Amino acid sequence: MPSTMVRKVQAHCQQGAWFTQLLKVIVERFGYSRHTPTLFDTLTLDVTGAVPSAQALHAAATKAGVNFRIVDAKHVGITLDESVRTC
Repeated sequence: MPSTMVRKVQAHCQQGAWFTQLLKVIVERFGYSRHTPTLFDTLTLDVTGAVPSAQALHAAATKAGVNFRIVDAKHVGITLDESVRTC
């Protein structure tokens, strides 16, 4: 039988993957495409065609208080963690 800690880690991983999957579906509806082959707690998105550049999206996100990571001119990274919660 798994320990309490193992169960907590498993639950955290499942929750993180669930939020990442949900975010993937939402951003794809807005024209972004997923660049990372697997989902866990991070998405790397190709922003080509959706916005002028990764820098433009990063600037708008920063202004809105959202922390995206610029990967290169065409990609941003979004990482979800245990502080992610439903609204």
